[in-house]
Amino acid sequence: VSTVPYLDGHHYRYSGWKALIPSNETLSWYFERLDHITNISYTANFYHFKDNDYVLMLHHFPQSPNHFQILTPARNGSLQPLSWARNVNGDWYFDQDNLTLYYLVSGRGVPQQPNIISNLDPTMININVQFRVFRCFYQNCAPPPRATVTSGAPDYNVWSNSSFWELRSENNYSIPAEGDSVVIPKGKV
Repeated sequence: VSTVPYLDGHHYRYSGWKALIPSNETLSWYFERLDHITNISYTANFYHFKDNDYVLMLHHFPQSPNHFQILTPARNGSLQPLSWARNVNGDWYFDQDNLTLYYLVSGRGVPQQPNIISNLDPTMININVQFRVFRCFYQNCAPPPRATVTSGAPDYNVWSNSSFWELRSENNYSIPAEGDSVVIPKGKV
């Protein structure tokens, strides 16, 4: 087990975690003291991969997520456990029994991009992962229907409306003048 500390952007070029990881291995990646979290998002860059290089990454979850995305655009998961021989970069598999997600980062089949930043072997490529996994708040990821709002007219009285006063026996069927005392019936606020 290796612990990789978070590096802030004040001392380094970028904030985040940086690690040198071995190629052609399966690595369990977890965030210390956050093992109760299901919703995880991060961007990861894997540098200097050749055609035969790969890393199989895995995450354990406390509950089953609803959405998985490794690369952009998102794609469907594999029905079988992953292997370098039959899968390609960005493929993923969720083991429902163990609540474990596996995804493959592989240099095989990834379009060549010129490595402008370094003078290393031009056959090496960099791979960007846009990891996003979450469990929906609502069942089937569908929010409940909005509550229906009745559009009936509100029950109120406009005191400046002369017909209100002319229909009230409490006020002698007359419109009050300035300084008059009036009776407002109970419930007619």
